[in-house]
Amino acid sequence: MTTEAEEFLVHYGVKGMKWGVRNDERGGYRLQTAGPIVDSNIHASTKAAGQKVAALMASRYGFQISSIQTIGPDHPEYQYGTVGFVKATPGKRGGDIFVRDHNLRKELKDAEDLGWFAKDCGHEHGLLTHESAHALFHAEQQVKNGFLGPKVTGGNIKARDRALDASSKVAERAGISPFQFLSKVSGYAEASGTREEMEAELFSQYHWSPNPPPFVKVWGETLHREMGIDSTPFREEVRDRA
Repeated sequence: MTTEAEEFLVHYGVKGMKWGVRNDERGGYRLQTAGPIVDSNIHASTKAAGQKVAALMASRYGFQISSIQTIGPDHPEYQYGTVGFVKATPGKRGGDIFVRDHNLRKELKDAEDLGWFAKDCGHEHGLLTHESAHALFHAEQQVKNGFLGPKVTGGNIKARDRALDASSKVAERAGISPFQFLSKVSGYAEASGTREEMEAELFSQYHWSPNPPPFVKVWGETLHREMGIDSTPFREEVRDRA
């Protein structure tokens, strides 16, 4: 966890899997109504998923994915095996997502089969939703020193605290101890050991898993109720539109 909003989080996972949130050096965003600007090198399946997730994030959360850009061989993150990250400016409801330009489907599905992602969440929609969660919640939070110790502010922290508390209680009633909670979310959440990654995984699972565990469902329902917005999972909204 960072101590200043301007710093960035770097997240490591299994080889070839790394995500994160970076601060945006441009100081502003290009807001479009027609969807994100997509690099021409991005694979068609990633482009389609990006356009869908961008529309869902904008309509539900007022969050604008400005562009989807390539992590190519000339990008500084390429050598570290970064698969994707989001670049966001604190206080701005928008950001740019960077991903590898090749077809990610097999890579993400293989990671799911290894337990890295929750069942049925190893796909481009899950990855892009995960990254959007970082920008929506974590890029805006700050950690300040208080009388009783460090205090997190911003990023809808009160809603997130209540959601996590409700989820933890449901998990405990199901026999999942606090020490097991991260591993039950996903292998990636367990490996990262951070609340930020756990929440991004919960956010992605809530929206895309066809049958999420009760503690994931309660987390999402509580979060949205506390934020005062529609709690319909993306998968159901997309299905209803079809």
